[in-house]
Amino acid sequence: LEEYAQTNHLSFEEIKTPHGPGIEFDMEQLVRLIVTSYGLTDIAGTKGGVELGWTLDGAKITKRAGHICCGFKLVDRRAIDPFTGSPMFLATDANLSVKVQS
Repeated sequence: LEEYAQTNHLSFEEIKTPHGPGIEFDMEQLVRLIVTSYGLTDIAGTKGGVELGWTLDGAKITKRAGHICCGFKLVDRRAIDPFTGSPMFLATDANLSVKVQS
């Protein structure tokens, strides 16, 4: 993870919290990297913007330990696969529904 972040100029910092160690990313850099990688830079500057899905989850693992995780995923139908150059989401029926998870 650290090597990939350094290669892609993605800043992160190891932090200490009252609950233990953590990693904090520069969210602006992270979102810009994702938007650029999936060919949405020009769209991001328009009135409608780019669609992202956000999630937050946590769990208590033991009496004194737990975790909190936050993430986001790209859900914009205009995204282009950075490896193949093909559209990420292809509609398969008339109502344009797309299966994105197996």
